[in-house]
Amino acid sequence: MNNIYHFYIKTWDIEVPQRQNDNIFMRKTSVLLIIIMLFLLSGCDFLLDTLIEDNPAAEEPGEPAPSPDSEDGNAYLGYPSSVDSENTQLINRAAYTLLYSYDDLIPLWVSWHLDQEERGTGRKEGFVGDSEIPPEYRVYSNDYEHSGFSRGHMCPNADRNGNTELRDQTFYMSNIIPQNQECNDGAWQAFEKHLQNLADNGREVYILAGPYGTGGYDEENARKEFISADINGTEKHINVPEAVWKIAVILNDDQDYAESDGDDIGRINDLECDVVAVFMPNSSAAADDYWEEFICSVNYIEAKTGFDFLSVLDSDSEAQIESAEFYDSDTVDSMINAA
Repeated sequence: MNNIYHFYIKTWDIEVPQRQNDNIFMRKTSVLLIIIMLFLLSGCDFLLDTLIEDNPAAEEPGEPAPSPDSEDGNAYLGYPSSVDSENTQLINRAAYTLLYSYDDLIPLWVSWHLDQEERGTGRKEGFVGDSEIPPEYRVYSNDYEHSGFSRGHMCPNADRNGNTELRDQTFYMSNIIPQNQECNDGAWQAFEKHLQNLADNGREVYILAGPYGTGGYDEENARKEFISADINGTEKHINVPEAVWKIAVILNDDQDYAESDGDDIGRINDLECDVVAVFMPNSSAAADDYWEEFICSVNYIEAKTGFDFLSVLDSDSEAQIESAEFYDSDTVDSMINAA
């Protein structure tokens, strides 16, 4: 307890005849006991309240943070959307966490962590269907053949090629979208390499990426809204997104990490990070390597997608980070509309 109350009761010495000592002693003892009882009774509520206040186990539990399981380091900054819809499936893997859409047959968002230890060399050849997806919603590599679109990674294999198992997980088709080849090889890949270079030089990065909308441009610059696929004996449509987006929260080097005792959210709340977001058209308009022209604010992507990013941060820090804008959003819109 924080407050310690000292008290005493003073008794006066009174000269009385010896024969009265026993009776007087009993009366004095009774009075003393009554006083103590009254004190304890009057103070019991105060003592109870103080004990509850000082005992953490007695406190009412607070509201849970809007975040995934604490063991899910790939989604450390929170799920961007609800993961309870019957038309979606949440997949947690060592390589990434993603939300797969049964309607679009592509991921709605993918979240992962990148640092120096996860980088390496080498590439797996061959995309495979994801056995965790029910057969009636499972896409295979051959569904993209002759579609005019590349198999575009959301979490790139180069972010996971330091570990064979993790690298192979990036080739599951649940991590793939129909992507314009020039966009995939151009600005999108250039931004991937930029983040990988930061990780190679000791930076730590939390990344979210995904598609937006419907209607991308194929290799012949023809707009398509979907790819037809024979899935488990039924013709279904793989959504072709209008654009792709990515958000990167880039922490300081390892020395800063050690000094912070590993509290990455605390570091981000203290704005000890860089945050870069891009939103680029799924077309040849993103063919050049100059990814910087597609930089926008996190708020811009939230307004487009309806997602809520970085939800585990303090509200003030989240607002400041998400409103930062390094490029005019109107220019990004005009590039998409002109594609």
